[in-house]
Amino acid sequence: MGHLDILDNLDRGLEGLQILENGLKVSPNNQELVIELTNLCFGYEKVSPLRSAFKIINDALEKEPDDIGIIMNKASLLYHLNKKDEALEQLEKAKSLQDPNDEMYARILVLMSIIYNERGNIEKAIEINRKVIISFPDHYPSNLQMRKLLKFLDLKNAIQFLESAIEHFPKEIKFIKDIADLYFKHRNYKKVDFYVEKALALNPKLKTKLKMLAYKIMIEIDVNQDMDIAINLMKMTEMKDFPEVVVFPYVNMAINSIIKEQEYEEGLKFYEISTFLLSKFKIKNKIDLNEFLDNFKKLKAWGQSKKDQALINRIDKVTQTIKKITEN
Repeated sequence: MGHLDILDNLDRGLEGLQILENGLKVSPNNQELVIELTNLCFGYEKVSPLRSAFKIINDALEKEPDDIGIIMNKASLLYHLNKKDEALEQLEKAKSLQDPNDEMYARILVLMSIIYNERGNIEKAIEINRKVIISFPDHYPSNLQMRKLLKFLDLKNAIQFLESAIEHFPKEIKFIKDIADLYFKHRNYKKVDFYVEKALALNPKLKTKLKMLAYKIMIEIDVNQDMDIAINLMKMTEMKDFPEVVVFPYVNMAINSIIKEQEYEEGLKFYEISTFLLSKFKIKNKIDLNEFLDNFKKLKAWGQSKKDQALINRIDKVTQTIKKITEN
């Protein structure tokens, strides 16, 4: 089959049709030739329609009706032609013939799961795919298929799957990033920190992509409880410019929303986080700090107009911290 591969690489795959036809004349029952011809039809569908492979496969099945490889090819062909019900019939037939301990059994079930998912029967798709993973935990395609179904799983099952996937594919960044995102959605920032560190150990180039996750956590965290985690994330992702690039523009927008919408609790939280950051990082742009301080004066004036002494006290505390930073 080396010659066919060379032709395909040269974008001359259709020339392989004649080679395969000649081969089948000599060996009409050769399963490998049948498979190659089917694959060729898949690759060159516009010129050589997929339907042209049916006769060859059906002829082969007449001679070898229980050949699982040929049955699988027919199922794949039907799937590509969007005849999913017929594809499932072929897969059920292949499943009944295949040894459940053989990896081919996993391939059959994964394709069934894909079809059920596309037909909207999510529960069936998950049930079938879970069976594959239990029996074949190292089967990569089934783990990838379950990854597509993650959004339909509850938190416990999603995390259980991802932890198992990471155990069997410890260098697969996709699974590690998925579990970090999942823990972020459920505010378990310690776990996010753990998996971000794991991902960066495998691929330091991910720092740029993971900066946004660190930034999102900065917005979500409790300033008194989770700040150390956020700082660690920022250090791991080398977010040295975070305060200047992100914090100042954000708080300048926050002050406006606080005054207009009277949602000062959330806005002040951002100020407190920003102040903490400013105390941890050296800020080059003193003008920005002064603008930052000016915004607090506006906020304090608004708090005084509302006679909100608790707000005023919090602002005074943050203002003192900023003044110390500007003096250094």
